[in-house]
This record gives sequence, structure tokens and C-alpha cells, in this order.
Amino acid sequence: MGTPIVFTYSGLLGLYQYLNVNYGSNAVLFFQKFFSLNDQSGSLNLFEPIETESESKYWKSDTRIQGDNKFHFFMISNLFLKNFGGKLSLILGILSVVPVLVLISMVIQHVGVNKKYLRVFEKLRTFIQWNLVFSVLLACLVPMVLSACIQINFYDQPKAWFDVISTSVSIVAVIGAASLVVALYFLTRIDASNYPQLSRSTEILSNQGASPTAKNKYWALFSSLRSIFLVTLVSTLSNYPMVQCSAALGVNAAFFFGTVTWRFFDRMIKDIIIKTCEALHAIIPSLFLIHAVYELMGVKMSEQMRTFIGWGIIASVSAVTVLSLVFQALEMWYTIKSTVWNALKVFYHYSIGTDIWKRGPRPRNIPREEKEELNPKKVYNERNKEEARNMKDTNKEEA
Repeated sequence: MGTPIVFTYSGLLGLYQYLNVNYGSNAVLFFQKFFSLNDQSGSLNLFEPIETESESKYWKSDTRIQGDNKFHFFMISNLFLKNFGGKLSLILGILSVVPVLVLISMVIQHVGVNKKYLRVFEKLRTFIQWNLVFSVLLACLVPMVLSACIQINFYDQPKAWFDVISTSVSIVAVIGAASLVVALYFLTRIDASNYPQLSRSTEILSNQGASPTAKNKYWALFSSLRSIFLVTLVSTLSNYPMVQCSAALGVNAAFFFGTVTWRFFDRMIKDIIIKTCEALHAIIPSLFLIHAVYELMGVKMSEQMRTFIGWGIIASVSAVTVLSLVFQALEMWYTIKSTVWNALKVFYHYSIGTDIWKRGPRPRNIPREEKEELNPKKVYNERNKEEARNMKDTNKEEA
């Protein structure tokens, strides 16, 4: 769960820049540098139209969201396929690999490949088909829901045919997000003893936990629900800054109290990191709420105070980012320790001959004749014969 948590937190931290209050310029610059939805560098967007002059103008300027809100301030497009097209291309690429792997698995089973190699391929296929797909979907849930809500909320008269396509795809994305939540719910209800294969295939949702007190398998479900509620409220309440900030604070505070009430991670260090991150997630909207209160009261906030609150926002966002990376490092360490480290220990003991020392001396090969002489049944029979012979001789002497 380390990678999905890092990307989920990154998406939520970037979401706070759209809280529609007049926060400090230092915080504005910070969000522009690190959390821009327009930053599509390094991602291939298969849905971007061909670069003609008219298409370029439509793609870069005509679709910019209008109005007195932070989406307009940060020059965000209302097109779902522009904001989320790169990540959607990645998801479709991974999903297209799954049927290919299933077909290859059927072929190599039919031709009779060595079972050892078949097991290795099946593990790879299971990882891509289940764990990797769920990891990517959970990591992309926040930007997907945000882009879909922007498309639907700010949809106006279509300026081109691409508007209709983008809106249709955003509706499909909403249905996909709802289906993911339903799938996560049913996965939490299955009994691992009745469905061992499915349980092993979806181990990414278990947080590597076996503690009976930890609600490990529920984290993905509750985290996804929080993300959907928070993104929907922030993206649709831009015209009501006070309500927008209060709703964000309420959702994060409720989720924080949930992490305090229930333990979602069995290892204490990971549980403490998550609780600290969720406490900071509850603090960040409260800092924006201070601006909303001042604006509602019609009181002008001094530039010094705005800058001070801005540094508080930057510090809180940076702390959550660092803690999530530490969480990912711990997750990688536990994974390496349980797999690679154990394999290295086995190889080390094998290379120095520890396994030979622990086995002790090999048993001596006993000849067949000696085995027959030591056979208890044969010794018992010989003894009975000897006693019978002696008794017979005694009877003759008495006669």
C-alpha cells in the first residue's frame, strides 16, 4: 500500500490549492511549482489532438475555466482528457497487457512448459493482473475524480466535438470510480479461507498485516471514500469559500478520528506516521478556513499574517510529503526484509556450509547380512527356537 498512499496524499495536497480564498503569495508560488494539474511532463497523452493552429488554441486557451475561482487562477482546463489524459493512457496501457498475459499463460500451459518456469510466470501475471492494476487505480483515483468533477461542474455549451467526447469519458470515469469502491467493499467481505487464490491475488490491499486488532483490509476502502468525498466537495463549492473550507475540514477531521479509533496498520511505526499525516490533513484546511472567515466578515487580513499562514501551509504540506515518503521507504524495507533478505541469508548459509554442519554425520550404510542379524523379529524367532530345542533335550534326559 506504500505507493498508492504516497500518490493519494500527493493528490490531496495538490487539491488544497483550489480552496477559493486569498491565501499568501508564498503558498501560491509553492503550489504552482510542485502541485500543478497542468504539469503533464513525462506523460504521454494519447488523447491530445493533432497540433494544428486552431486545435492548439482550443486545447491551450479556449477550454480554460472561467470565473472567480482558483481553477481559473491556476489556468486549469475544463477538459477531462487534457487534465487526466496522460494517466488514463497509462491505465489503458496496463489493462491492455492483462489479456495478453492470460493468452500467453494458456499457451505455455498447453505446450507443457516446465512447472518451475510456469509458476514464475503465473506469479508475474498475478502481480500485474491484480496488485499492479489496483495500485495504479488507487494512485490515480484523486486526479481522476477531480478531472471528472471539473469537466461535469464547469461544462458549458460545447465549443468543439472534443468537448462531447471528453464529457462522455468523464462520466465513464465516474462510473469506474464508483465500481472501484464497490469492488473494494466486496473484497473486504471475502473470507480468505474460502477464496485463498483471490486473497493472495489482492494482497496489496492487506497492508502486509496479520494482526487481529488492525483493520488492515479496510484502509483502501475508507481512504478511497474520503478521497471521493473531499475531491467532490472542493471541486464543486468554489463559489462558497466558507462552505468549501469547512467541508474539507469536516471530511479530514472525521477521517482523522477514524484513524485514531481504528488501527489500520499492524506495525506501530507505520500507524503513527499515518495518524500524524491525517492530523496534518485536518490542520491544513483550517489554515485556509481562517482566510475564509476574514473574507466573510469583510475584514482585510494584513500581508504579514497572510504570509505567516502561508508558511504554515507550506510546512504542513511538506511534512505530509516527507512522512509519506518515509512510509514508502519502510514499506520497501519490510518487503525486502521478508523476501530478498531471507533469500540472501539462505544463500549465505549454503555457501559457507552451515546446512551441512546442522545436518550432523550421515548414517552408516549397514550390510544386508548385518541388518538381518539385527532384525528384532529374526532374533526373537531364533530365541524361541533355541528355547524349544533346550526343552526337547531336557525332556529326553528325563525320559
